[in-house]
Formats: sequence, structure tokens, C-alpha cells
Amino acid sequence: MEILTEQEPTEITSEQTFISFTFIVGENLHNRINKHVNKLKSTEGPGQSKQKWVIDAIKEKLNAENLSEDLPREKSLGLKISLNLHNQILKRVEMMRKVRSSFSKKQWIVEAIADKLDRDERTVQRNLNTLIS
Repeated sequence: MEILTEQEPTEITSEQTFISFTFIVGENLHNRINKHVNKLKSTEGPGQSKQKWVIDAIKEKLNAENLSEDLPREKSLGLKISLNLHNQILKRVEMMRKVRSSFSKKQWIVEAIADKLDRDERTVQRNLNTLIS
């Protein structure tokens, strides 16, 4: 599994027990993590932090993958988009590369899908709650 890093880990000596690195996530995911951790702090106390939450997520994924011998399979999505839409995406990606050097068209599309899923899931949940009430 490859993690796109903005800053590569510093040299590790045998005395170090931790390494530090930074990686880039989309604004939507960052906001979701912040909101979730803030909710956890209000319900479980101030012992929660983004650092702790992300480490827990990593450990849970490692444990889940250890329990399963099957490697996760990638699925593909086929898209037909207009040339105009494609050019608009490429312009946006070029703008993003000024800030995030390793940004790609695929990353932009995946972020667009994730953003829409978030919005649609909230809308559907509100509609379901209205129907149940």
C-alpha cells in the first residue's frame, strides 16, 4: 500500500520508537475527521485526538486484514464524460497541483464522488428520518 507523502519520514535511528510524516487528504475527509473527533471528545471525554483516532483506524485495518487471507479487490468504474467536462477537470487538477504536487485526475474524481456520497447520504438520511417521524 502506497501513501502519498508531502514530507518523507526522517531518517530512523535504532533509538527512535516513532517516525513522523505528513500526508495529504482531501478537505472533505479532513473535515469529517475533525467533526467526528470533536463529537467523540464531547461524548467520551477530552482523551480523544485526531492522532489517536487515525492510529486506531490504522490498527483496526491491520487487524481486519490479518484476519482475512483474501486481499481486498479493487473495483473499476467506467465513465464516459464529455470533452468539455474532461478539460474542466484537467484545469482544476492543474490548479490543485500548485498546492498539492502529486495531485491527479483520479484523485480529483474520487474526491468528487466521495463529496457527493456524503451529501447524498445526509439527504437520504434526513428523508428517511422524516418518513419515520
